[in-house]
Amino acid sequence: MARILLNEEWYDQVTSSALYESDFERIIREQSATLYPDYYLTSFKTVVQSDYGNAMPDLALVDKECRSWWVVEIEKGDHDFFGHVFPQVQVLARASYGSTEADVLSIGMPSIDKERLRVMMKGSPPSVLVVVNVPRPDWVAPLKSLGALLQVFEVFRSRKNRQVYRLNGDYPAIPPKVLTRCLPDPALPNWLILDAPAALSFSSDGKVTLLYGEGITIWQRVEIYDRVWLQPERSIELDVKSSYEILNESPGRFTLRLEPVARDSSRRR
Repeated sequence: MARILLNEEWYDQVTSSALYESDFERIIREQSATLYPDYYLTSFKTVVQSDYGNAMPDLALVDKECRSWWVVEIEKGDHDFFGHVFPQVQVLARASYGSTEADVLSIGMPSIDKERLRVMMKGSPPSVLVVVNVPRPDWVAPLKSLGALLQVFEVFRSRKNRQVYRLNGDYPAIPPKVLTRCLPDPALPNWLILDAPAALSFSSDGKVTLLYGEGITIWQRVEIYDRVWLQPERSIELDVKSSYEILNESPGRFTLRLEPVARDSSRRR
């Protein structure tokens, strides 16, 4: 069993059998500001639905700029993976999220405008982050097939009941300058579908100015049902087979460019 020596005091790993899942979740919540400095962590215990059934997640991580968000599943390493963990994550990864879920998130995050959370739901659906208390390398590939990440958060405790932690595995990182990724709409090739519509600031008339190539372009925000587009004031040639991203180069100065690496668009609605 792993041990940590810190300041002449030994800390023994807390095994799955000695750790209640509720206590594990509480520790993660207490350490959230250090673990996830770019995100707000909040309770997200609400039933969500998908074609694979229903499930109730544990927590949610919301990027402080509302560029992306994650559904978080807290698991212990001794749980039955294919009997419990995989089916649960499969539901969470394919569930529908909308205004009801925005209301639930807003309860735990009063500092974020509720309307901004609602608009965030009109972008790409959340990814799933599974946090487990012991290394489970056998979980990585099956979770990756669902687009989910695995993070290992180990708890160590001394005889004096002091605790230290070890973090390993994946982290839900996003490029610091990227406000949102966007895709040309196949039906409207000059229009861009926003992945993170709540992250972009618009003028009072719903317009935004983007530097694209060597020139300035003006775009109109269009919101219909569960999606938000950018419509150019003048026809702009876009590569419909590529994806784009909008960067915040400096306060109030936004740049539109081709995304450097091709992305998987399978998670779009």
